Amino acid sequence: MIDIHCHLIPNIDDGAESIEEACEMLSLAYDAGTLAMVATPHYYNSSQCSVDSSRAMVCEAYRRLKEEVARRRLPINIYLGAEQFGINDMLGLVSANEIITINSSKYVLIEFDFCDDIRRVNYCLTQLIKSGYVPIVAHPERYEFFQESPYSVYDILDLGCLLQVNKGSPLGRYGNDEERLSWWLLEHQIVHFIASDCHGIDRRSPDMRESRSILSQVLPADYVQELFYENPMSVLKNEDIL
Repeated sequence: MIDIHCHLIPNIDDGAESIEEACEMLSLAYDAGTLAMVATPHYYNSSQCSVDSSRAMVCEAYRRLKEEVARRRLPINIYLGAEQFGINDMLGLVSANEIITINSSKYVLIEFDFCDDIRRVNYCLTQLIKSGYVPIVAHPERYEFFQESPYSVYDILDLGCLLQVNKGSPLGRYGNDEERLSWWLLEHQIVHFIASDCHGIDRRSPDMRESRSILSQVLPADYVQELFYENPMSVLKNEDIL
């Protein structure tokens, strides 16, 4: 498996609180069958909220983590990305070189406020697409605007966006609405990735085995392979996903 949504980098967001915890998360993920993880810290700027995380800050923290992983000879591969928060002026972030893509590819993991307005969401995504990026919308099953109108997901798919569902959502870990919508998306086979969205050893752990096992009992085997490995690998290689 390859995990494209992980909060591994210490002291950047609400994920790992230390290098030690980050390395424990990586070891647990590898033991559970994950071969590579993308570190995707919440990525804001001061105009969005009280958290200020510049590109330079994220890159330096990632460099220190990668050095420690190499020092400990952990067998798992890690890559840099970010969970970009969608704002109205996405073009401004593009111009300022403040977009962190997954492994320097065209793919951007992006999230929104759970109570956001779908028109504003579409506007933000359109700006990214016009700038040459491919947005991967993080955990669409958790947004109220999709829960209230599931078919509006097709609007962002038509724009050219991809969807990443959290591993815990089909298991009911976030609530009934999230569970119901995640299964609807999966049964329609319009999800492109399952990721852990892990924040610690116990808090949303990086272990994705249970999710893959349950999905394998319901969904076609080739689709499950796409969700957990083939599509994430295409992102790391900067290849197109149909």
